[in-house]
Amino acid sequence: MSHQKRIMILGGNYVQAMATQVAKNLGYYVISTDLHEDNPGHRIADEYCKVDIINKDAVLKEAKRLRIDGIVPFCSDVLAPIAAYVQEKMGLPGNPYDVVHTMTHKDLFRKAMQKNGFLTPQSLKVTTLDDAICVFRKANHKLMLKPTDSAGSKGVFAIESISDIEKHWQETIRVSPSGTALMEDFIDSIGLQQDGDIFVIDGKIALWGMCDQYKRPEEPFVPAALVYPSTQEESLQAKAQKTVQEILTKIGFCQGPCNVEYLVDKQGQVWVIEIGPRNGGNLIPLLIEKSTGINITEMTVMQAVGDTPRVPQPQHLCNAMTIVHRKDGKTINLELLSDNKPLKPW
Repeated sequence: MSHQKRIMILGGNYVQAMATQVAKNLGYYVISTDLHEDNPGHRIADEYCKVDIINKDAVLKEAKRLRIDGIVPFCSDVLAPIAAYVQEKMGLPGNPYDVVHTMTHKDLFRKAMQKNGFLTPQSLKVTTLDDAICVFRKANHKLMLKPTDSAGSKGVFAIESISDIEKHWQETIRVSPSGTALMEDFIDSIGLQQDGDIFVIDGKIALWGMCDQYKRPEEPFVPAALVYPSTQEESLQAKAQKTVQEILTKIGFCQGPCNVEYLVDKQGQVWVIEIGPRNGGNLIPLLIEKSTGINITEMTVMQAVGDTPRVPQPQHLCNAMTIVHRKDGKTINLELLSDNKPLKPW
């Protein structure tokens, strides 16, 4: 009888449950983990392990006890280094811990980009409000304020005055696990920001799934909708893909999914803003699957246990996804309009 491979899924919320279900469908023995016993992923899994999933040594201890063959940090920048730590310590398929740690910390990623000669915004890490104000005064131009180690555009603001820093500082720091922020140059871009997932096999990009990202004026740095395929001209996409491939090669990322965001400036230069070493949030893997027929979640799970992912020839269907933001109250109803009008930015 062949060995049934055992895979640990970090987190059991409704998004992470997607990976749990896919792993079950593939015939793996699935272990769902976190501290929230009522999360939906745990009901799907073969086994639930109660552990603090942001404590890498605690996760490693349980992973060894459970004799896992692979581990997946589905759609989470915070959990990606945890998984890489376990992979490295146990000799499981994955990427070096130092590489993943660098990619999930904006200050380290900017330094790595600069060191290797890639175009990247000038930036400085700050730990106090006074430091942030000092950086702004010296720069004397529009900057971006970002948490160094958080994803999903949380705590990201454009800064044009000291009062902007004072207004947003606490929110930025609150969503940073390390309590630090990045002050960096604002990129004056043209066209829509590109956002999507790629998949890397043996160091090479095997899937390039970029989307147009739309935003609302009241939340200019938070995705409001994604549209596949991207409407960006092919020459710019090819330039961006070449740049991302060169970055991954230089920093040593060799396998698995990445969420990529980039901008193009008025001179046609590509600015890679982030390469997150994990599947994209906002159900991007599902959007790509609906649009291309390629199940990137399945590829992620298979790669994690050392099986060769299947990369079929992609379809190219048009799909859009709207991200509903709710701050207060309850959603009563959503009405989808279908009037054949072209999609335009908010």
